[in-house]
Amino acid sequence: CKDSPAARAAPHLLPALCSYNMPTECCFKHAQKPIRHIQNFYETPSDCSLPAVVIVAASGAEVCADPKKPWVKRAMKKLRRKK
Repeated sequence: CKDSPAARAAPHLLPALCSYNMPTECCFKHAQKPIRHIQNFYETPSDCSLPAVVIVAASGAEVCADPKKPWVKRAMKKLRRKK
């Protein structure tokens, strides 16, 4: 699992290949600083041990963020309005 291409490309996201047929991406720590130039986001599944929002930056980088942080809530609200 840790040696998978996805894990090497985005080490902050560990694809947890559960006993289910579908892989699940979970975060194991949150970014400490706000992310700029956010293009998109998605929430990690509820079966992950750490609730997180994965922020997709303009560069394509994916960063785990704390969904309770004010800057994350603002970014999610702003992006939802654009859609």
